[in-house]
Amino acid sequence: MDIFLAGSLRGSYGGANSNSPQWDVFVAKFNALADGALDTSFGDGDGVANDGVVQLNAGNLSDTDSSELARSLTLDGVGNIFLAGSTYSALGGAHAGAGDIFVVKMDTTDGVLDASFGDGDGTDNDGVVQVNIASASSQDTPSVLVFNGGILHIAGYTEGPLGGASTSRDGYVLKMDATSGLLSTVFGDGDGADNDGILQVNTLNAGTDSVNYINAFTIDIHGNMYFGGSIHGTLSDDKTAGEYDAYTVVVPVGRDGL
Repeated sequence: MDIFLAGSLRGSYGGANSNSPQWDVFVAKFNALADGALDTSFGDGDGVANDGVVQLNAGNLSDTDSSELARSLTLDGVGNIFLAGSTYSALGGAHAGAGDIFVVKMDTTDGVLDASFGDGDGTDNDGVVQVNIASASSQDTPSVLVFNGGILHIAGYTEGPLGGASTSRDGYVLKMDATSGLLSTVFGDGDGADNDGILQVNTLNAGTDSVNYINAFTIDIHGNMYFGGSIHGTLSDDKTAGEYDAYTVVVPVGRDGL
């Protein structure tokens, strides 16, 4: 059994910092069954191999001249790590906004990026998907990354028109193929930009005329999606009862949006 830890740092942890004092993302692997020491078979590709840490820097990514922040990590159970976060540079494709969503896929054994992953962002097969669609012109922040049956779901909030019209800060759910990194072409209905792989919770589908965050996301054994968070404003026909209200949304299996 292994423990994987992801975060962000200023400095050199598992390789050279790309542009100190900016933030680099790192993934560390520990042996949980022994003494908790770093696994020295892990950590290749960042300039310091076999040290137990992968630092995402100029040694393994095309461009890290600004900060990258880690947000969520998950495993698929067959040897792959998926890490989602925000980047402020052209990490895996052209930079489209203040902070773009990125997803990295790497091997759990050695930490090398999966060269078959990363399509659709302008730099294919580099192990990274950067969500840099033309409308992603503002801060886009992932909160939760979930792997389910070969599909990645990423939930968070955006300050711009990521997958539809923007309200202020809108929650979003993004659906992506875990093998290639391509966004789903059948998901995302109801927000003004159908079948783009992104469902943005906005005035078109939920009456969100103010600030809306998605902080939690899960899928049950039947394929139904559940997500929730906090809202300052209105959601559907309900009026806010305080500064922020909690909410939960259910998307039944087979539905491609709200």
